[in-house]
Amino acid sequence: MLPLSLVTLATCALASGPIAFDISGKNALLSPGQLKSYFDPSSSSKGDKTNQNSILGGLGSTGGDNDDEGEGTVANNLTLTTSYNFYFTNVSIGNPPQPLQLALDTGSPYMWVYGPNGSWHGAPQFYPAKSSTYKRANESFMGSYGAGQLTGTWATDDLTIGDGSIKQFPFGVIDKFQVAAGVPGLMGVGPGPDLANVTYSNVPEALWENGDTDSPIFSVFLDKSSSSGQVIFGGYDSAKFIPPVYKYDILHFSQTQPNYYYQLKVDSASIDDGEEYTVSSPAILDTGSPFCQLPPGLVDKLGKKLGFTFYEKYQAYYQPANQSSEPIPDFTFTLNIGKLSIDINSKDLIVPGQYLWVDDGPKNVKALGVMGAPSYVLGDVFFKNVYAAFDSVNSKIYLARPSNNYLLSNIKPFDNSTFQGAVPGTNPATTTYPTKLTPMATGTKGASGAASSAAASAAPTGNQPAMGNPPPMGNKQM
Repeated sequence: MLPLSLVTLATCALASGPIAFDISGKNALLSPGQLKSYFDPSSSSKGDKTNQNSILGGLGSTGGDNDDEGEGTVANNLTLTTSYNFYFTNVSIGNPPQPLQLALDTGSPYMWVYGPNGSWHGAPQFYPAKSSTYKRANESFMGSYGAGQLTGTWATDDLTIGDGSIKQFPFGVIDKFQVAAGVPGLMGVGPGPDLANVTYSNVPEALWENGDTDSPIFSVFLDKSSSSGQVIFGGYDSAKFIPPVYKYDILHFSQTQPNYYYQLKVDSASIDDGEEYTVSSPAILDTGSPFCQLPPGLVDKLGKKLGFTFYEKYQAYYQPANQSSEPIPDFTFTLNIGKLSIDINSKDLIVPGQYLWVDDGPKNVKALGVMGAPSYVLGDVFFKNVYAAFDSVNSKIYLARPSNNYLLSNIKPFDNSTFQGAVPGTNPATTTYPTKLTPMATGTKGASGAASSAAASAAPTGNQPAMGNPPPMGNKQM
């Protein structure tokens, strides 16, 4: 029996076992979420979280169904759109369903799509008038990013992912935008989304509450050998990582403010097992960023080790075009997060320069995919070298070393609210409330650059009480 949601959120019946989505190209996420009493004042609590089955959404390199993944497995193949520089997936919204593409973003809790007034670089648009189930909310939507702003209206409608469907999922319909770069739409899966000071369930929580999964935990794997990956709601792929799995408490900015980010403390870093650079500060884990942000001093060490040229405007390093034929020096960059050490080969630190500065910098160059900034973010450069899982209900992050079995798959459901076999990543594992180096605005120009990651705010701008906005994170590339 499926629990009723507070917004009459229901889901179609699914066979037991995972639903897997395979993606080739930049990674993407998908799925549903559920709104609380804002759209249905008669409701006052979240759905009953019992008697759930299991759904998995994956981005993989192999495409097609896998009998080992159990019944109900569905594969969606996607192609990288290079102008977006994001991992994205195909979903449908409305009745009849309208196909859309949404970028996966663990650095934001909100979902938005382009409406009928236009889209960035011809991205798919959603047409409310063509959906019989569309409901407009009396609340404005605003997304504020370093590369620009988007405004529109909050709404709800039916969301379809693979064989799964959830009714009346909340999202923003964008009607105006001014951005220097963009995504085709956004699927935020960060913790704590709210509207008019009312918190609603994010995507993985909604899947769990509606009986589609056994667990609110979802896992993410990005294949560094290709531009594909895997996201699994309610499950994990045991072929994609090497035990042990380490668990960490999500760090909060304060005990009283909403927490919009999956963040943990990075202890230190080193180059070729040399002298450690102490970081000891929180960093946000953000699939919505193609690069990382770390201390400028550490970035200087990396840039000089590579022999790259410093681009002061964005605190970044790049290889000039006239040196493009020169080989990348071979070394290992290590990030230490509690008991886990993550080794990243120097070649895996390199990204196209436009990932960092869009059109506001050197053209057609390679760049170090780590920028200097006062607030820290671990983006796709990090995710391609780790297996990660997130639990917004129980405030946990799980990390493990990735395996080399990129073409193998062994998807399993989580055991309700835990990652089976996980061990503490810190000793003791504690949740702290840092008072320094919390995310701060860095401007569209300057130290952290116009394309910096981290979560943007999506705030109502009408007459209703404003939601608790997350601390501004500066320049999220759009």
